[in-house]
Amino acid sequence: MERFTSIMKQLFSGQKQISLNRKFSVLMLCVSVMHLCYAVFFFQQGLLFLTGYNLFVLFLYIGNCFLTYYRHYRLATFLTLGEIWICSILFSLMLGWNTGYALFLLALVPILYYISFTTTVFRHNIFAPTILSLLCLIVYLTCRLITRIHAPYYSGLTAPFIVFMYLFNSITAFILVIVFSLFFLNEIRQIQTALRTQNRQLDKMASIDSLTMLWNRRSMKLFLEKAVDSYREEQKEFSLILCDIDDFKRINDTYGHSCGDEVLMHIAELIRFTVRSDDFVCRWGGEEILILIQGPVEVAVSLAERIRARIEQSPTLYDGHKITHTMTFGVTAYLYGQPIESSIRAADLNLYDGKKHGKNQVITQHHKK
Repeated sequence: MERFTSIMKQLFSGQKQISLNRKFSVLMLCVSVMHLCYAVFFFQQGLLFLTGYNLFVLFLYIGNCFLTYYRHYRLATFLTLGEIWICSILFSLMLGWNTGYALFLLALVPILYYISFTTTVFRHNIFAPTILSLLCLIVYLTCRLITRIHAPYYSGLTAPFIVFMYLFNSITAFILVIVFSLFFLNEIRQIQTALRTQNRQLDKMASIDSLTMLWNRRSMKLFLEKAVDSYREEQKEFSLILCDIDDFKRINDTYGHSCGDEVLMHIAELIRFTVRSDDFVCRWGGEEILILIQGPVEVAVSLAERIRARIEQSPTLYDGHKITHTMTFGVTAYLYGQPIESSIRAADLNLYDGKKHGKNQVITQHHKK
């Protein structure tokens, strides 16, 4: 029971996919069981012609099962559709309108649109199921007119049997509609799940630098805006570290740009695993990396020094070579009331001073640390 409940939850949520083959198999199985029941009912009433007809149709649907197994869905669909039309007219003529066989024509309409929506039977063309639904309406009205003009061929049926057939057909028609409505719900949920997954992937692609897997400049601007808002509302201090790989052009010129990419990825990974979980690391441009530190400038300076030492001590392995590298860091605290661009410029000035006075160092507010 728990397994059944789990499967149903997966179906409703769109987590469990139902194959096209299985959907058609369910349809053929439902109709086969229905005609087997008819054969039993009619045999008990002594209606041998209708018993034989239903046994013949039962074998037709067994053949349809083979068609669906070999993916001949269009042929199986039209054979099923034609049989239901014939069955509705024939049974209404022989047993009367009150037995409810015409209800299956109404149940066909949502199933036709479902098949059009989820399969290529109608080549996803809305025109085909609409025309076929109108034909179902014509057959439905034809059944009604015939039964109004002519009395049922088997006029000696008892009232309880007629009521029983009406109830059986009504329940069966509703079950068919419910089953395919659940299939439709499953399809919609799957599409929604796929769209959410795709949107998350697109958001990630739009937010992450594809080479270093760091946040990109667009994302960092959003983080900076939120940090400024938090400072204004909750007085949460934050600082900025702007760092740049020393002599990166020499690495590219000596070993090639693919080596430069490896160095950049390696350094990005070192920084990402050194900062804290609530800090943000961004590829600001080229070999420049901007880090948003949640805390005062003293915390940022200490963290920048740890990053500097780790990068100096962790060369990049490339094509059998150990590529040593260093970085220079400009650190500044955000000053409340000033544009964030001013703090970035201050960090850039500190970085420039560090480059000018020896590189491989951490500079804050024009003082070496």
